[in-house]
Order: sequence, then C-alpha cells, then structure tokens
Amino acid sequence: MTILKSNALPGEGMGFLSGPRASEVLADLREGFFRFLALAVMSLFVYRGVSQLIIDPARLNVLLLAISETLTFIWLLLARRPIVRDWNPFTVIISVTATFGAGLISLEQGAAIIPLAIAAPVQFLSLWMSIWGKISLGRSFAILPTNRGVVTDGAYRFVRHPIYAGYLMGHIMFLL
Repeated sequence: MTILKSNALPGEGMGFLSGPRASEVLADLREGFFRFLALAVMSLFVYRGVSQLIIDPARLNVLLLAISETLTFIWLLLARRPIVRDWNPFTVIISVTATFGAGLISLEQGAAIIPLAIAAPVQFLSLWMSIWGKISLGRSFAILPTNRGVVTDGAYRFVRHPIYAGYLMGHIMFLL
C-alpha cells in the first residue's frame, strides 16, 4: 500500500493550471477584467465629455474633468500588478463607485454658482495636484487598496492624500 503525502491523486497537479499557477492565472484574469471594466467606463465618460465640448467648446471645466479622468485611467493601465490585493466585495464596490462616480455626473450645463473664470483655474490647480500625486506614486497607483509601502516623497511630503485632495477640489469646482 502506497501512502501519498498530498491529497492529490497520482498524476494530478502536473497540468498548466495547477496549484500556485492556477491562482496566478485567476489573479491575472481578475485584474484584466477590472482594467477592461475601467476602460469601458472611462471611455463612456470621455465620449460624453467630448460630446459636450463639441456642443459648447467654451466649457473649460468639462475639458479639465475629462482630462483628469482620462489620466486616472492611463495611470491605472500602466500600474504594476500588486502581489496582494484586497478583493473583498465590499472594498471592490466602494473603490469602484468612488473611482467611477465622476462618470455618473451630469455634464449638461447648469446654473453657475461660481464664475468659470474663478472655478477653472482652481480646477486646473487641482488637476495638477492629482497629477503630482500620481507621479509621486509612480507605478504603484491603483484603484483597489493594497500595501505598497508608505510614500513620503513628492506631493506626499506636504499632503497625506494629494490625489484625493485634488479630486475633491476639482470635482467641487466642476459642480459649482
């Protein structure tokens, strides 16, 4: 009688999708699907923004918001895949909603609470704050939380969350 050290039957576990390799493929498929979903949502948002700019080319605030969201998507595509990521469904839903929530904003022109001459420069500065924060992170930028270490250089020397601060300030200026 032969006693096997693993639970696998003889000959099992030798295939392409066995053991650690199967989990890597699953992680790559999940990551690829997430990035494809990001592409689809961002493409729809940019299409809506460009449509509004064609109707009214003077809407600088729509252009700045579209640039901000497009850069977020580009950074997401260029980001390196983390070794460990939090795929908890609650975390994924919150992160995706917060990230792509700007795509749900109506881009139709409404009544301006703040004149565009004031809002657009502040929105432009907030865009640069977000860009500086992303440059400071390098390829460690991502939508879902993961442990990439603490960054204390660049924009993170002055503000703990410069990307979020830039988004918040820019989106508020757009809405106002």
